[in-house]
Amino acid sequence: MPTVLVDSATATMTARMESSFTPTDEQSAFVSALLDTQDNLALVARAGVGKSTTAVYGAGEYSRAFPGREIVLVAYNKSAATDLTGKLTSSGLSSGAYSDPIRASTVHALGRGLMSKRFNPSNDPAWLDDKKTWHIIDDLSMAGGLSDPFRIFGGQINSLVSYGKQAGVGCSFADLPVDDTGTWRSLADRFDVDLDIDSAREMQTVARCCARVYQISVNQTDKIDFNDMILLPLWHRIPVRYAKDLVIGDEWQDLSPCRQKLIEKFVRPGGGRICLVGDPQQSIYGFAAADTDGMRRAIESFSCRTLPLTLTFRCPRSIVNEVIDYVPDFRCDDNAPDGRVVYQPALLRRTDESPAEPISICLDDLRPELDAILCRNTAPLISLAYKLIRTRIPARVEGRSIGEGLLSLIRRWKTRSTRELMDRISEWAEREQAKVHARAIEDKDRHGIGAKLESINEKVDCIREIVNEVNRAGSTKTSDVERYISDLFGDAPEGETLKGCVTLCTYHRAKGREWFRVILFEHSSRCPSGFARQEWQKEQEYNLEYVARTRVKRGADPVRDGVLVYVG
Repeated sequence: MPTVLVDSATATMTARMESSFTPTDEQSAFVSALLDTQDNLALVARAGVGKSTTAVYGAGEYSRAFPGREIVLVAYNKSAATDLTGKLTSSGLSSGAYSDPIRASTVHALGRGLMSKRFNPSNDPAWLDDKKTWHIIDDLSMAGGLSDPFRIFGGQINSLVSYGKQAGVGCSFADLPVDDTGTWRSLADRFDVDLDIDSAREMQTVARCCARVYQISVNQTDKIDFNDMILLPLWHRIPVRYAKDLVIGDEWQDLSPCRQKLIEKFVRPGGGRICLVGDPQQSIYGFAAADTDGMRRAIESFSCRTLPLTLTFRCPRSIVNEVIDYVPDFRCDDNAPDGRVVYQPALLRRTDESPAEPISICLDDLRPELDAILCRNTAPLISLAYKLIRTRIPARVEGRSIGEGLLSLIRRWKTRSTRELMDRISEWAEREQAKVHARAIEDKDRHGIGAKLESINEKVDCIREIVNEVNRAGSTKTSDVERYISDLFGDAPEGETLKGCVTLCTYHRAKGREWFRVILFEHSSRCPSGFARQEWQKEQEYNLEYVARTRVKRGADPVRDGVLVYVG
């Protein structure tokens, strides 16, 4: 492993890493391409292959070969950046200081750094305001009274402006004009923003409001929000004073257009290189502003030399065999444990009179923090979570934002009883479904109809399951529905596991995570989703299956670890 600084502490750490880390042939090929060519690179890294270790290893070797060159590893989120920083410092490659020749950062931190020098030189901590867009909406709505569209559609405007910033509305690379009604309608359709409108005229009104808020926001630089960190450096064309000789961008398949363009700004003109790290088969965030085809286009745009990273250190042999048809180059080492794949009709409840077979997964056998139950959709997890709780097995459904969305929906009618609530929910669902069909006919395009209908049905099913549980407990109060929602949904810290309980989460939320035993609940009936009609949606469903199956990791217990279970 390379050394960057020549002090004895660094040399000692380097020697220690060299003795414990032996690169694979693919990792060595990656380093050779970094050192022996001037090519831009794309490292296609499959599930559990040690891509962050490989990136750090390659960056270190590059720094030793070319002393003084600047390198930045751009992580997808803060947790991943912290992990990369830890690897850099523990290997003696970096002290963690901003001025180090090698460092890790999120793309948001890079953008904020650019903007700070121009717009916040005094380092005012109040500069960052997550409610910035809401403040603009509130100011615009003050003079309009109760009928003001900024007041009526405030939540939808806030969401659309957020998605617009991630997509780069108004920037030359995005081809999404700020003042075009079609821009805001396309964002609403793609990201399932519930506009609750009945006419094209109302859509035009909402679009005008979005455009006005957006224009005010991008020109207001005394306050910034999270999305401004990636948009405003591009919007205001802020130059990068200290561009990098090597930029390594992680999880490229999950980046929004703005994130991609901002990372590109940090490549030194006239000789700087970029390395894209990611797995197109793990692209699953198309519904959340990710550019689903962004990695392929970036590979073509930068004329990247593509290198594979296919040897998994996470998954046992049986899991590799489960996905080999979809990801043919996925493989494990010769010493990988076999693991197991189990099919069973239901989660069993073990009793003294009817003991379960050892191969079966029983409710009594679930291990908090070590096992996870995953499902394509949220609603089945809710009913299952309550079943576990009733049998005194601690369980939570990951996704605090899911709970907040459900609370926002049920609070709009101010109902008091669960019966009245379900009547309103049913009426709402019928109206929303009719609107989806009407828009599809109006646009002569029925390709996107499935995802919107699925979202509506999912919300109704989730609320119905919670109402059923509230009624089962002897209550008919809507306030108890709200309390149940608040108690049920929660989020673990990034990259960690919910403590003291069995994790239940969707396939989307499982990405980047791993457990010794993974139960795929109602997989055969729900994945791929029947609502996936467009080609990119169908591809995302296949990607979801790959992601879900490869959350299984090896462990010391050959019976209960490294096991994938299909239930139902």
